[in-house]
Amino acid sequence: MSLGDQFRTELNHQADARYAPPPDVQGLISGGRARRRRRNATRAGFGVAAVMLVLGGVYGVTQIAPAHTEPGPAAAATVMTLPSFQDTEFIPVRPSTYRMAVGADDKGARIEAELTVKGPGWLSGTQPVLSEAFRAGNPITAGVGVYQPMTLAGGSGCTGSWKGRSPGATPLAMARQLTRLPWSQVVRQPTLTRAFGHDALHLQLQINDHCPLDEYYRLAETHSGPRGISYADKPRLVDIDLWIVDVDGTTVVVDMWHHVDTPSAMLEAARLARSSIRFETLGLGSR
Repeated sequence: MSLGDQFRTELNHQADARYAPPPDVQGLISGGRARRRRRNATRAGFGVAAVMLVLGGVYGVTQIAPAHTEPGPAAAATVMTLPSFQDTEFIPVRPSTYRMAVGADDKGARIEAELTVKGPGWLSGTQPVLSEAFRAGNPITAGVGVYQPMTLAGGSGCTGSWKGRSPGATPLAMARQLTRLPWSQVVRQPTLTRAFGHDALHLQLQINDHCPLDEYYRLAETHSGPRGISYADKPRLVDIDLWIVDVDGTTVVVDMWHHVDTPSAMLEAARLARSSIRFETLGLGSR
C-alpha cells in the first residue's frame, strides 16, 4: 500500500489531536547535555566566533520543490566528497554545501543528506542552528534537522525525566506519534506531500519548551545524536514543521524549528537550507 493510500485510509484516526496532558514536572533532575552549557556557549560568542570553520486533519496535497533534480548514478558519489560539520559544535559554518549522516536502511546501507547553507549566522552541531550574526549574547533562535529517529520523546520531553518511545516503522505511524509529543499542540494535521524528491507527510506543531535551565527539550534520539530544540534561558514557545519522509522504504524526518519572534531574514535562511536537502542511500562498500 502506498503512502497516499495509507494516508487516505487512516489519517482520520488522529484528526482530533490536541495538547498532550501536562506531566508532573516536580523533581526533574539534571541530565544529558544541559541547556546551561548551550546558554554559556551563546554568551561566550560560541568560543571561536571570530574564526570561520574551514570545512572545504483534512486531506490535501502540497508540493515542496527539491533544490536539485533527481541525481543520476554519477551524482551519487558527490555526497561522499562533501565536508561535514557534525563533529563540531557552535562553530561558525561558512556558506557552502555539506554532508550530513542521517541513518541506515534495513540492509545497513547508509542514508546521508546533502544540505546547503547560505548567509551568516549558521553554527555547527549534530544539526545546524542559526544565531543572529556572531556577537556574544545573541541567542540561537532557529534550526534545521535531518535524521532517522531511534526513539521519540515521552515523559515531559525534558532530559531530566525523558522517556523514549519506539518510533513507528512507517511515515504514517511516525506522524501519529509526533502529533502527540509532550507539551505540543498540533497547528497543522499531517498532510500528504512530495518533498525532497520523495513521498512525505508534513505537519506543524507548537511546543512549549518549559524545561529547567539545566535541562533541554529532546524531541528524539537519533543515529547521529540527540535532537534537542532548547536554546533560550527561559521557557519559550517553539514552532516546528516536520516532514516524515519515505526514503526508498526507510522513514526519516526533516524538521525546521524557530522561536515565535525569530527575525524574518533568519526564517528565510532556514527555509532555504531546508529546501536544499537531498537524500542519498550509499551501499555498504561505497566509502
